[in-house]
This record gives sequence, structure tokens and C-alpha cells, in this order.
Amino acid sequence: AVLGILVFLVAETFPLFRSGTTTAERTYSLEGPAEDVLGVSVDDYKTIAFFLTKEGKGSLFHAKTGFPLQRFVLDLEGRELTALAFTPDRKYVVLGFSDGSVRFGALEFATEILAPGNLPQGLSKVDEQDGTDGSNVYSKIPGNQFRKVSFSLTLDKEFIPVSESGTPLVALAYHVSGQAERQARAFVALDEEGVPSLNLVTSRINLLTGERRAQVTRTQLPPLPQGVKPHAISLTEKADQVVVAEKTGTVFRYNTTDLNAPMLAETVRVVPASSTLTAFGFLLGGQSLVVAGSDGSLSIFFLLKKEGTDTKDGQTLQLTRSFDRLPSSAVFFEPAIMGKNFAVADARGNLFVYHGTSQKLLVQFPADAKTREYRILVLSPRMDGLLALQGDGRVRFWEFSVPHPETTIRTLFRKVWYEGYPEPTYTWQSSAMSEDYEPKFSLVPLIFGTIKAAFYSLLFAIPIAILGAIYTSEFVTLKVRAVVKPTMEMMASLPSVVLGFVAALVMAPVVETWIASVLLVFLVVPTALMAAAYLWQMIPLRIALRIQGSP
Repeated sequence: AVLGILVFLVAETFPLFRSGTTTAERTYSLEGPAEDVLGVSVDDYKTIAFFLTKEGKGSLFHAKTGFPLQRFVLDLEGRELTALAFTPDRKYVVLGFSDGSVRFGALEFATEILAPGNLPQGLSKVDEQDGTDGSNVYSKIPGNQFRKVSFSLTLDKEFIPVSESGTPLVALAYHVSGQAERQARAFVALDEEGVPSLNLVTSRINLLTGERRAQVTRTQLPPLPQGVKPHAISLTEKADQVVVAEKTGTVFRYNTTDLNAPMLAETVRVVPASSTLTAFGFLLGGQSLVVAGSDGSLSIFFLLKKEGTDTKDGQTLQLTRSFDRLPSSAVFFEPAIMGKNFAVADARGNLFVYHGTSQKLLVQFPADAKTREYRILVLSPRMDGLLALQGDGRVRFWEFSVPHPETTIRTLFRKVWYEGYPEPTYTWQSSAMSEDYEPKFSLVPLIFGTIKAAFYSLLFAIPIAILGAIYTSEFVTLKVRAVVKPTMEMMASLPSVVLGFVAALVMAPVVETWIASVLLVFLVVPTALMAAAYLWQMIPLRIALRIQGSP
């Protein structure tokens, strides 16, 4: 029985340490040049894929088969689209233009459950499960129901100027916070001249008229050193740090906590001296900075307060995690919408999906003879799919399953450097309210907590048990012993979980009603026993013998 329990426990825990498995792979071609595509997004159910090009042309495809759906053209008023950035949850987008202006938009993949009788007529069959009316996709789901997935993109009317010189914007980073009626938007823009700027846009909606008003606060960041050519730019979730990366591997960090006095707080090299920067960006939450080098290196940096640092704000980018070297340099980095997962593509066409905390390689898609340079990567919101656009216009779509990305031997039994912590620690904290939370599954605190609780319990249990056994075997009469001994043996045979369950059902209501009396029992009973024992010694011997029933 014990061996069977052991085998069962091993079988149940073994999947915790396994990597992901690929469940499906599909390939189809995209109409139009791939180099024109600036942004891609996919819905939660991997049903609809959205593509947006430099000309403002939007296209919807069935994500799994490439079946063409709706197409539309955005009214950009003659402006050329040069840059694009999604918020981490991909619900909002900011478009950057050749005249140095930006325009905001909101994306929505709406989902509705329909009965068979509410389906529209004349649906075109996409595959065995899905059908479409040309713009929406209807998927058959269990319970004889259908799931309708639709897409909408809404753009604000106004174009907001950002670049003072009117030069094209080449890079953007975007965050949105707050509710719809009091929405705060923060984005950092980098123009063609290499001048970065932080912009805060506060939107308020008139609840009576529905009119949205935007107020823009533009903060010009200190100029970069002479000759620096920025390669990428990123922004923390609270918009208190702006990070600009140079191709050589040098990172320039701006502290923007005080918008009236932003400062270039730190200049640091984040890749080895012999390599250059090839990929760069924050994971969800804006605390883990992923950096990849041309030598195949892949690492994560945290922004930490550190004594003795020579930075202007007392904080520094600290290397906290290093991954196994890639076969070649990483050329694309894509963070997941949920959790600390991310995907990278190397120069040879290999794709890797990692978990940032556990450093676990979740799934790998090796290159083949038809693999070309990737232009865009996007992970599905539920971390069960990856869409990759190649330079030749071919789209590759993988479906995979990763049930436990955050568990490894290392995260369970060794120290891990978690976000916001000054050093590696043993920590157990499995859940929180925010979606960007980093689960902590170290079993070491639980093991030592159990040992500590057992130790202090035994300090009380061992003396009581031994003395009780001596008293029962040596001093109690045979009649009492015949009742006490079988009763204790019966209780020992019962699982403690069952006893606790019974206590919770039977005793808990009583304890809740008489909580003060129950607490006093632990003081009154020992005191009364000691007092009774003392008084017993004071009773004359002839009276004590008579009470005991002795002759």
C-alpha cells in the first residue's frame, strides 16, 4: 500500500517538471509584402489574427488556417505610418507617423456565446470546427453552443504632435492605466534624430455627452551622448523609468519619477564586450528587462537600489538571471500577455519559449528548410499558441500546451531572485490579485515551517504522552485502564485529517459560540489540577484512604 502511494505521488508530480508539448502546426501565406506589416494580434481562442501594415491597411485572418476575413483601410489623412506599439495586454495601440505625430486606438476581440438557432445563415466553412460570415468567426463548442469572436479597432480622431522637429517617429513604447472615464496614457517616443520624449495623456469622458478630452503633458528627456544611435526604447508600467538601448549593447536609463526634472541616471553595458545588442524589452509588469546579445547570450536585469552605486538615483540595473546560450543571436523578443513567459527567435530561424522566473525552456520550434528570417512574433493571450511571420510572407502557427511553466527543481528547492527583492531568497507566495504577479513556489519555507511546528508540538506532546502512558500503566486501576487503553489505540488508528475534519464540523461551532470559555480552559484546567493536587496532600491520611476506598 505504501509503495502504491509512492508510485501515485511520483506520477502526479512528474508533469510539474516536464516541458511543453506541441499539439498542432500550420503554415499559410500572407497576401502582400511581409516587410510592410508593423503589428499583429491574436484573440484568446486563437481564432482571429489581425495584421496592420505601414499603409494603414488592416487584415483579419483565421489564425489557424489563414482563411481571409475582413479587410479595411484606416483613414490616416495622408500620413505615413512609421511606428507602432501595443500596451502589454494588447488592448490599446499607439500609431506613430512620418510627421512626428501619434494617434491612439483601442482593439477588442469580443466574444459571445450563441445557441444554434441564433447562428446567421450562409456561413462559409473554415475548418471542421469554425465557420465565418466574412468578418466574424463562429466556433462550435461543447454543450451544443457556438462561440462568436469578432474584432474591432477604434481610433481617436485627433493626431497629437510629439516630435518638435516634425521628423518621423521610429520607436514607441506605450502603457495605459485607470478606468475609461479617467484613463491615463503614458508613451515614450523616439524620432529619427534620436531624441526621446516622455508623454502623458490624460483622458476624461463627459458622462453626459460622451465626449473625450485629452490633455497632453510632454517631457523632453535629456539628450543622449553625441554619436549614440538608439536601437530600441522601452518604458516601465508606472512610466517612472525610460530605457534606451544602443546597438553596441549600452543602455541609457532615464529616471522620470519627477517629470519636471528627468535625468539620465545610468549608462551601463548589458551584453559582453565582444557582442552587440540584438533583442531588448520588458516582461509583463515592467520589472524584468530581457536582453539578448549577438553571441547568443540571453539574460534578465532588475532595477534595484544598491548602496555604493555611482548612479544619480541610487538604483542600478542588476544582472539576475542568465539563460543557456542560444545557437545564434536572438533577433526578436516577444513577451506574453500573462505571466513571465516570453518567446525569442534566433538568426537561424529557431524559436524558443521560456519562462522568465524558472528559466525553463517551455517549448522549442527548430528551423527547417523552409524557414526564413522572422519579421514578427506574437504569443496567444493564454500562452497556448505562437504565430510567426517570415520575411517571405509565410505565416507559421503553432499550438502547444505548457501546464506548469513556473515549476522546476530550482524554483522548488533553491534560492530564486524574484522581482522587487534585493537578493535571491526562499519564498512561498503562490497567488496575488494582479495579473503581472510572479508566483513563488519555494518548498523550503514549507518544509522548515512543518519541521518547526512539529518540534514545538513535540515539546508539549512528548512529556504529556510519556507521563500519561506511565500513569495509565502503573497507577490507574484495571477497570479504568480497560477503557482508556483501547480508546487511545482506536484514536491512534484514525487519520489526523479525519479527526481535524470532524473537529471542524462538530467542535468549531461550539468553540465559536464559547470562544472565551474555551480559551480560559487552557489556563483554568492546569491551575485547578495543581491546586487540587496540593490540597490533596493536606488532607489527613485516614480521610484520604477512606476517599480512595482502601481498607
